[in-house]
Amino acid sequence: LKAAPKESILCGTTAFSGFGSPNLEYWNKDLTASANILKGDKAICAAIKDNIHHILYSLANSAAVNGTNNTTHRVQLASTWRKIYWSLEGIFGATTGLLAVGWVALEVLDVIRKKEEV
Repeated sequence: LKAAPKESILCGTTAFSGFGSPNLEYWNKDLTASANILKGDKAICAAIKDNIHHILYSLANSAAVNGTNNTTHRVQLASTWRKIYWSLEGIFGATTGLLAVGWVALEVLDVIRKKEEV
């Protein structure tokens, strides 16, 4: 099934993972044309405004902004388990790369040996 963005927004959908058809009348790559179409549709404009209100209300009343204000400085911290995960990911990635290079080298040597035997 493909999403119908206009109908979805009119019914209150606020989060989409994508629309089904790139040839939709309301949303296309020409933003000016899309904006002009939307200007004439009061129902969709009101629904978009309500949906934005709901999204911002949910965000403002969630734990996502607890203790934040205009002087808040955000610092990205990496927990111990995340550092361990990144380290293991690097080790396994490097090991996989080395094994792939070794395998290719062995295959090349095998081809060279077979040519020398003939």
